[in-house]
Amino acid sequence: MSHGTVDLGDAYAACRRINARYGRTFFLATTLLRPEQRPAVHALYAFARWADEIVDAAGVTDRAGELDRLERLLEKPPSNPVLHALADTRRRYDIDGSLFTDFLASMRMDLDVTEYADLDALGVYVHGSAEVIGLQMLPVLGTVVPREEAAPHAARLGVAFQLTNFLRDVGEDLDRGRVYLPQDVLGAHGVDRDLLQWCRSHRRPDARVRRVLDDLVAHSYAIYRSAEPGIEMVSPASRPCVRTAHTLYRDILGLVGCEVLWRRVAVPNARRLAVALPGAGRALVARLRTSGVGGAAVPGVGAAVSPGVGPGAGSVVATELGAGVGPATTAKPDAGDGPATTTKPDAAVNSVVATELGTGVGPVTTAKPDAAVRPATASELTREVGLVVATELAPEANPEASLALNTDDSQVPATAVAQEVGAVPTAAADPRKVARSDTASALNAPPAVTPDVNPGVTAEASPGTSR
Repeated sequence: MSHGTVDLGDAYAACRRINARYGRTFFLATTLLRPEQRPAVHALYAFARWADEIVDAAGVTDRAGELDRLERLLEKPPSNPVLHALADTRRRYDIDGSLFTDFLASMRMDLDVTEYADLDALGVYVHGSAEVIGLQMLPVLGTVVPREEAAPHAARLGVAFQLTNFLRDVGEDLDRGRVYLPQDVLGAHGVDRDLLQWCRSHRRPDARVRRVLDDLVAHSYAIYRSAEPGIEMVSPASRPCVRTAHTLYRDILGLVGCEVLWRRVAVPNARRLAVALPGAGRALVARLRTSGVGGAAVPGVGAAVSPGVGPGAGSVVATELGAGVGPATTAKPDAGDGPATTTKPDAAVNSVVATELGTGVGPVTTAKPDAAVRPATASELTREVGLVVATELAPEANPEASLALNTDDSQVPATAVAQEVGAVPTAAADPRKVARSDTASALNAPPAVTPDVNPGVTAEASPGTSR
């Protein structure tokens, strides 16, 4: 994107593209929010992604300095689309600025801290990297209880998502020189960095490593359980999104084994669709039941809809990512998923709608539609979700190319966001052009064991075991 001017709608659209490209599970859940809520979520995600890439992108020579400059930019007039959308989101939803300060403090820890002694030490990092994300999101989601009552649950859900990422990304983090698995948990099972590296290098499991992962998976499940009551504390229109994210991220834990050291595990697309489609039905019900949400809506969002497509992800995702699905999708079988089946999205959504509306609400025709969004049909919401799921199969451009983005303060290196933040937005921007699409078990150490290898296969022994 060349240096120039953009309006607020274009700024939010840039954030949405960043979210769609790099936060796919999160983006899928976001499509279940009301259209006027989504831009703020995209802005929060894009800013977090920008900071994360300053920490990890190749070719950045002064990471600490770039993070310092990014923090200073938060206090200046916005100088690129991401900052412009973020400033508007902070103002609309009255998001505490200290949450961004705490977030950047954790990003700085990644520059120097390579391991954590125990869960308490890790918790200091996770507060800024995850708890504050949940707290930033809460005003956008809206609550039916005082915000301070829902806040601990929102923070816990952020922690659950972060721990899930740590477990999924053990191998990738090891390549960056970091181990987020607490040292006391590793030590209790006779595991150290060398053993983790051996498993990654040889692509072979080890029973001791598996026990570490099992302990931390159990701990993470407990955090998901403690966060779950908070779902009912957010506004009804936001619950399908939060519950879908809660379910899909928690599902990742069931895939965690030693394989995470050499490959990234992911929830199969068939499962994502199975979770998201009922969520779309509940989102439709919530839109029909309610006419407002906590927080300030972006004016004009959802007022216009592409012909034949419901408000949200459908048309924009299809256009920008080249993905599309018809009214019925054949799910490819994954291991443990059983035979391939043909999913009937409209039927799945309508079933949920019928069930929800049959519990004392009355027929759809008596529900008051959202004033900002015309009543979406089950078919339209299905298309929104289906198109986003389809993007999982779309080829992704190389995110490693090092670029720079133009700001008033400096050229801040980044990769994923660089092409979106090269323009300086105007102050009197019109937000109506925004695109409509839209993360403990007891630790008694068992005796050392021989690493798991395939019978009959001769392999180099893992560290700490006999050959």
